[in-house]
Formats: sequence, structure tokens, C-alpha cells
Amino acid sequence: MFIAGAYQELFALVKNLNQLVDIFQKGGGIPIEEYDENKFAGTERLTATWFENYLIQQWIPAIPDVQTKLEKGALVADIGCGHGRALIKLAQTYPNSRFVGYDVFGQAISNANANAISARVADRVKFRQLDVVVDGLPEKYDIITTFDVLHDMINPRGALRAIVRLYNQMERILCWK
Repeated sequence: MFIAGAYQELFALVKNLNQLVDIFQKGGGIPIEEYDENKFAGTERLTATWFENYLIQQWIPAIPDVQTKLEKGALVADIGCGHGRALIKLAQTYPNSRFVGYDVFGQAISNANANAISARVADRVKFRQLDVVVDGLPEKYDIITTFDVLHDMINPRGALRAIVRLYNQMERILCWK
């Protein structure tokens, strides 16, 4: 974990400090559109080392059936994909598989698609704006992932229910935090 990313995120929270204090006292939340880029860049910097140093090296090998499926070619969905770092890393490592990232925030999807183009994996990684709690997933997947996002969602239980509804149609679900 790169802790400087957490400090960068704080700049976004301080910008909305009065609103944040009010929300803690009365309940509610800050719409994602109201955060500045420090929130998203900070999160990406904070978690980047996970995807660079653990995802391929430790997490995937810890689930051999998933690794085999990725090697042979799987259709993978990532819910709450943010800027797409996890799926891009997976696509670079498993070229036989195809990946679709979903996020409710349109700017994240734009950034993720640009990142896929820069990483030269846009032929096998796509990112789409979608609220899986409201809309569900548009197709069946071999693997569904969610990385470090459930605790940030407005309705984490709803997101988990949407994923679990697909459980009987799949062999494996990956979910970290």
C-alpha cells in the first residue's frame, strides 16, 4: 500500500469538510461527482501496489481453478472498476481472456478506457457505465471480481445480492474487500 495516496485523498475530503461533518452528524453521503480528482488519483495511488505486486503473483495463484480458467480464456466482469487498473493487469497477463469493467461514475469509465488504450489491451478490455444494483449484469460471466469498492458503495448489500444472483450461473466469484 502506498500511503501517500491516502494523504492525497484527504485533500478531496477537506474540500468538503463542512459537508462531511454535517453528513456524519445527520446521515447521508456526498455524491461522487462532488469530489475532485484528488479522491480518485489518491485511491489509485494507494491501491496500485496491490495490483502490481499481489494480484498476479499471489491472489490469482491462490485460487488455481480461477488461474486455469483465465489462462484458457474466461469472460470476466469487475464491479466498481474505477480507472481499470486490476482488469488491465489481468488482461496483460491473460491474453486469452476478455474483461468488462463496470462503474457508476462516468469519469472513471472514461479514464479506464483511456488507460486500456495506453496499455494496449483495449482489444480485450472494455469499460462501461452501469449500476449493477439497479440494472444487474447484462450477460453471464465466468468470473466476477470486485476490488476495494464494496465499502464505498451506496448500497453494498444490493451489490452483493446482484453478484450472488449470478452465483448459480457461474463456477467462481472473486471478491476482495
